[in-house]
Amino acid sequence: MQAANDSRTEADDPYAVMSYYYDTFAAVSSTAAQTAPHASAFLSFAKPGDRVVDLGAGTGSTALPLAELGCTVHAAEPSRSMRSVLLSKLAARPQLHPRLTVTDLDVPFPEADYAMLAGVLQCLSPHRCRELLTRVVDCLRPGGLVALDMVGHEPVCSSPLTRVAEARAGRCGYEMWVESAPLAGPAGRQRIEYRQYLDGKLLTSEAVVRSVYVHTRQEVHAELTGLGFTVLVPPETSDLPVDFVIARRD
Repeated sequence: MQAANDSRTEADDPYAVMSYYYDTFAAVSSTAAQTAPHASAFLSFAKPGDRVVDLGAGTGSTALPLAELGCTVHAAEPSRSMRSVLLSKLAARPQLHPRLTVTDLDVPFPEADYAMLAGVLQCLSPHRCRELLTRVVDCLRPGGLVALDMVGHEPVCSSPLTRVAEARAGRCGYEMWVESAPLAGPAGRQRIEYRQYLDGKLLTSEAVVRSVYVHTRQEVHAELTGLGFTVLVPPETSDLPVDFVIARRD
């Protein structure tokens, strides 16, 4: 069987490829070990009854647990393919239907007590980040919280194509490979390749190329302060991930 090859750029919605594999790799033990502390951190600032805006909600890794907690959640996700996966999960949870709204990212946000950008920052240019944070200011009540991760990541460097995750389901095996290269300024280009095998033989190989951005902690703090937030300093005993930032709207 000849492997089918397909390559897309971010302009074509890279998540049209990623959404097919996203949860498969999220469940892999090595990947889950990296993402679980972040998910717990975001959930720890919510309480039942809160109105939450989840920007870049993906397939619902935080939106669904928030709704199960008793929050009213607006899950804003720019990728139609990722939204379709989230809606499929929501369809199997009718008890959450009254509390979870799923829309494109460009839809106006409702008034909220808490907003989050989970796993989103590296996908945002400085201009796009400022634009979204300005919209967060407009929807958050005074005293409301915003939380972000992926703050202060190291600059993008050149790295060869490397397998970073693998999974198996039935007769199929799946692999994710990544290579990256720096661009001008604190940005880089990343190529992600997904391979699917059937009985050990390559079935499909799909790749997507996207830009990734680095936002330093100093830059993020300055941006939040300029928009009218107070950055909260967690206690030294906090279990928050090192790339996590929480701020309160003044």
